[in-house]
Amino acid sequence: MFNSTGKNIGDVFAAALMVEDFPDESSYVAYSRVPIQFLIKVVGTPACSLQPMISSNMSACTAVQVGIEFNFTLTITQGCPNTTIDDVFTMPPLYMYKGDLTQIGSSNEWTITETWIPDILQLGSQVYCAVATDRYQIYLMVKSIYIFFVPTSF
Repeated sequence: MFNSTGKNIGDVFAAALMVEDFPDESSYVAYSRVPIQFLIKVVGTPACSLQPMISSNMSACTAVQVGIEFNFTLTITQGCPNTTIDDVFTMPPLYMYKGDLTQIGSSNEWTITETWIPDILQLGSQVYCAVATDRYQIYLMVKSIYIFFVPTSF
């Protein structure tokens, strides 16, 4: 837990975390250790706290054939009035390409298209995650989609 009491808006702090895995609860010797370093930025209370909403044109569990181009579109709806969606951060499977973030006319909706031709080495279940942020730096909870890649002859 980070206590920002007495800190100034705009201050940035470095933090480090060590993630370890153990064979069982009684063991003190870790199988592995992975250091994670990140920054914490102190921000003020936003003028509006409504999160952007994100949806997709595919189901939560989608089967896609290996070697065949696969496209899907995310639609992001702004949460706060008089704001814009700044970016969509994604954690896609390897070699998936993110298109440009585009506003739909003068509406409060934006779209982004992902394109991918899955490789044979990527057979099986994959997870795609996305998070949107607006100009108030209000983030959408992570949107996760499970994609199942199958052989072309499936």
